[in-house]
Amino acid sequence: MGRMTEVAAARRTTGRVARPTWWWFLLHGVLVAVFGVVALATPFDGAGGYLVDGFVFGVLCFVVGWQIVIQAWQSRTFARGWGVLFAVGVHAAGAAVAFCVLAVLGMPYALFWSVIGFLMVEGCLLAIGLLWSPLYRMWGILMGTCLFLAALIMMIAWLADPSHSFDIPDTGMGIASLLYGCAVFVAALQARAADVGRG
Repeated sequence: MGRMTEVAAARRTTGRVARPTWWWFLLHGVLVAVFGVVALATPFDGAGGYLVDGFVFGVLCFVVGWQIVIQAWQSRTFARGWGVLFAVGVHAAGAAVAFCVLAVLGMPYALFWSVIGFLMVEGCLLAIGLLWSPLYRMWGILMGTCLFLAALIMMIAWLADPSHSFDIPDTGMGIASLLYGCAVFVAALQARAADVGRG
């Protein structure tokens, strides 16, 4: 089933293809960008700041994870790849609990590697798992690539620093989240404009 076929099916099923796709991702982009600003503005240095931001990141993942689950469930009748999106959301919501627990227990190293692993798994699931979904392919490639590259860059930068300063992943999470959130925000607006243009 091609993209136009899925779009037509979405219109027949929901009467409005734009709302289940662009609106949810607009919200997703805004939430992640806000976290990026919070992470960069955290007034604590070192492991303490990273733990605070890790806790906030956990809360964000929980909210965004369920937002993605709802988005996937809404599109189950007309879009291939909804199951992958559903799994991504459940994975994010579940990982969120682990991030918050590790932050509260004061375990920055465990939190760091958990976040890196999470970003890489989510990135691969989105980029590869949604390739066969014409409706979600763009989102999958955009979000998946951003997540995977952010994890890779943060890991390399942190390992390359002999002191293993937590200011590196803390700042990295903030910058990556801000860029990722803005990219998804712009893509959502473009999708909305294209849908309005099609009538």
